[in-house]
Amino acid sequence: MIKTASYFILFFNIVLGDGFAQESFSLNGFKNHMNKDFIFSTESNPTNFSLVKDLAIDVLFGTEFASPTASNLYALGISKTLGGSNIFLRYSPGFFKEFSLLKNQSIVGEDSSDISLKTDLKYYEYFSAGYSYKLNEQLSGGFTLKYFTEQFSQDAIGAVFTDSSLSLIRQNETETMKLWNIQLGADYLFSPSLRLSLSASNFTNISNGYLSETNRSYEFRTPKNVRFALYTQPFPTVEANILYETVNAVQVLLGKTFLFDNISANVSCNYFSDFSLNGIQPSLSFHYRNISAAVLGVIYFSDIQKTASLADLTSHGMSNLMHNKFSRNKALFNVSYRLNTETERLVQFVDVTISNSIFPTFTEHFADEPFAVGRVVNLSDKPVSVKPSSKIDKINSELIYSPNVLVQPKDTVSIPFYTVVSEEYFSPKHEISFVNFYVTTENRDADDEMQKPLLINSSNAWDGEVRNLRYFVKRDLNFSSEKAKRLLAPHKSELDTTNSALSNFLQA
Repeated sequence: MIKTASYFILFFNIVLGDGFAQESFSLNGFKNHMNKDFIFSTESNPTNFSLVKDLAIDVLFGTEFASPTASNLYALGISKTLGGSNIFLRYSPGFFKEFSLLKNQSIVGEDSSDISLKTDLKYYEYFSAGYSYKLNEQLSGGFTLKYFTEQFSQDAIGAVFTDSSLSLIRQNETETMKLWNIQLGADYLFSPSLRLSLSASNFTNISNGYLSETNRSYEFRTPKNVRFALYTQPFPTVEANILYETVNAVQVLLGKTFLFDNISANVSCNYFSDFSLNGIQPSLSFHYRNISAAVLGVIYFSDIQKTASLADLTSHGMSNLMHNKFSRNKALFNVSYRLNTETERLVQFVDVTISNSIFPTFTEHFADEPFAVGRVVNLSDKPVSVKPSSKIDKINSELIYSPNVLVQPKDTVSIPFYTVVSEEYFSPKHEISFVNFYVTTENRDADDEMQKPLLINSSNAWDGEVRNLRYFVKRDLNFSSEKAKRLLAPHKSELDTTNSALSNFLQA
């Protein structure tokens, strides 16, 4: 297994050759439909493709295993869908990188101590946003933009002249550049399990500020490139994604979802590689109703540099603040909350078939044998636990619930409906009634309902099955017992008092 993985990594390193650090690398991971409960990041989702139905809030915490270990609130994101449009905003205080470069120069201070000269390089990405519009069920397009701030401070030697002396002092010169980076593209959904994404990164860059010729070598790199991403679900609970950038970078992800009654878990591993960096992103996530949580890791196979020369830094520059030659292994925690202010129908009836007419005397028979079977389809792209119920007019005074059924995404299943006939019901003749069927999921109200006519036989009717004669015997025994009690009740005091004519027999 290890040998196979080594060949796999070597193959990509040979194919990719030299290039820039991949811009598509995201701390949130390379997610697909099965992880739709999390907001996609602007790094891995330049088209702002969204599966958010209403409103979603994401928080990303993380720890970088540096020396000393540094923990950050990396990002806080919010996504809102309005009709066919989706708007995404992200505040990312943890997206920054800072360097201190020591010069081969120093000056002697007033106290005769050496003062070293240095250059400080600071890169920040505090804000990003995205917009997308869904043209139809298959095609959507959008763009994302990111706001960067670059601040370069250089120490220089200054001279102070007096009447009798010359002093050298350290002066600091700071230059700032602000940059808006725009990406755009489109997504096409061939089927619920196959999506193709095509996008152009660094389509337009708008800068504001001035950098000297010296500081231009440290400027944030924004090479234009095209991305191709294919998101697939070869099986209902398996995902396989691949992404390629024309700056010679690739990502490959495999994931598996495990379904339970009210919760689902997803395990995935993403392999990433570019000109000099490769590694994996393992992820474990849990989803319960509107809340999702994930634990992620970033593990580099490449040697990470703690120190480097100036030439090494300027040769490739910075093109991704969170993924570069100076990045360290990380552990991250991502939590997401989704709010649906509008009730979303998750399932609906295809049809309901009445399999048996009702024989009122068979009071417990239909608790074991379904009287109807409904065909129900899952409209969502997540597993749904369906709670079926029914109410027969004149037979049931309240809803009768049948066992819950778990329905896979986009799947259609048959759901049996059971009932219990009230022992108080009695009718000497057949009649046509109606029954209301309901299917309920996460919503308080039923997702769908359907009404069907139903034949209710007379209370003395029999279906011809010998095994069901026991219900008549049971009913007759109950009837006889109740009848006897009603007849004897008025004479209770007489029965409790001994007749004088029988007293001699009692004493014998």
